[in-house]
Order: sequence, then structure tokens, then C-alpha cells
Amino acid sequence: LDLDGTLLDSRKCLSQRNYAVLQECMRRGIEIVPCTGRIWQGVPDSVRLMPGIHYAITINGAVVEQVETGDILDERKFPLETALEILELAKSFDTMYDAYAGGQAFGEARFMDHMDRYGIPSQLQSMVRSTRQVVPDVIAKVRELNCPVEKINYFFGDLDERMRARKALEQREDLVISASFPYNLELNTPGATKGE
Repeated sequence: LDLDGTLLDSRKCLSQRNYAVLQECMRRGIEIVPCTGRIWQGVPDSVRLMPGIHYAITINGAVVEQVETGDILDERKFPLETALEILELAKSFDTMYDAYAGGQAFGEARFMDHMDRYGIPSQLQSMVRSTRQVVPDVIAKVRELNCPVEKINYFFGDLDERMRARKALEQREDLVISASFPYNLELNTPGATKGE
């Protein structure tokens, strides 16, 4: 099940009705697998702590994990150098950017303090704040971690600028582009999609 915009309501909450239906599915032996662009720790407690959920597809398919043990069953990540190129490319646009690496999401205060400017709706801003670790420099943090990167986000206040960035990114064959709302671009390595 996709979460945001599907299972969860506009406030990012799980309704009592949906909770009851999921419990009934599990009672009947149906495996419930949340599928999200978020890291597992960023999934609302109402879903993340639900007894009976064994697996999750997270970070848009970059990671498939056994949630009770944290064991990674499959992963599709950017090599470090590719991720750094994509993050450096973000500087060519008027965009807020962040990165998911080592199972955490990292953002910069200079962006997080001005999310309105980058088209992030007010109802999503608290979710973004709660799921990002604020660092002085995302690119420096990714270099420091020195590990593959699960996902990179770009956010735009200007849709023309978003289109310009999308056209530049579409020239690359080493990423897939998706979006969860009109003002963002979510970048994953090929094979890392919720569907796959």
C-alpha cells in the first residue's frame, strides 16, 4: 500500500476505518506491506507500530526491509560519485535539495527555514521537518558518510524552474524521476521504484 495520498488522509493520518480494514486483512492472512518515499522511521506511528507488519518498501523502492529486525532484503542506491554529481547539479537551479543516505534524510537549515519559498505546502512542512536531520551542508554530509545514497529530492517554488531541472535530469540515464506533489522531483537510481 502506498501511504501519502493513498492510505493516509490529507493530514498524513491513518483513519480508524483504514486501521480496522488493515487489521482484518492481517487476520485473514493477507500480508500488509507499506510502500513509501519515506524512510521507515519517518512513517507515522499508526502504521509503523502496527502489529503484524513484517516488511516495508521504503525510499521509493530504494530499500526493502524486514521491519522487526531492520534486515535489508533488497536495496537500489546511487553510487556515491553519482549522488554527488546530482547534488552538485542542484546548485544550477533555484531549488531546495536534500539527500537520504545511511537510512537517514538530511536537509539544510537555509532551506528548512524557508520551505514556503520552495513550494512545500504548509501541511507537509512539519512532516519534512520531522523526517530530516538538519546539517550545515548536505553535500559535505554525504561526502563524510562515504556511502551509497538512497534518494535525492529537489523542491521548487517556480514550476518553470522545475521543468528546466527535469529536462536536465532527463538527459541522465543513471536515475529515475518521480514526484509526490507538483513542486518536487524525487530522484532514485534505476530499479528503485515503488512498483518494481
